[in-house]
Amino acid sequence: MRFAIVWFLSLLLLPSLVISREDWGARHGDIVHYQASHGRDRGLVVGRSGGHLHIAPLANGSPHPASGLGVIAHSDRIVEAHPSNVIATGYKDRGTADHIANEHRHDPPDILEGGGPLHRRSGGMRSRR
Repeated sequence: MRFAIVWFLSLLLLPSLVISREDWGARHGDIVHYQASHGRDRGLVVGRSGGHLHIAPLANGSPHPASGLGVIAHSDRIVEAHPSNVIATGYKDRGTADHIANEHRHDPPDILEGGGPLHRRSGGMRSRR
């Protein structure tokens, strides 16, 4: 009987534990789309502060994340954006994000404000040409 009670209670608690561990936003090392002053842009999440993401914009000519070569991001400036105003691409480059975050500890970057929300478009991430 005790086993049945414990088993039943664990079934009730399990969904809440799973939901609490889900990640609802972009994380350190994720490559995201965000709204820049000139339109939609891509960047690398390098940290968080006060509920906002710190995003290092990807440089023009940065390899596509799917190439496996690693992305090239600007380390001298970051865009601060609300997590709900970015769209994760599904690609990650944690090594580059760690490197840029370490640089920021010694040489703080210029902080730019991100634009408003983005709307999802079909077709996934497109390379810029």
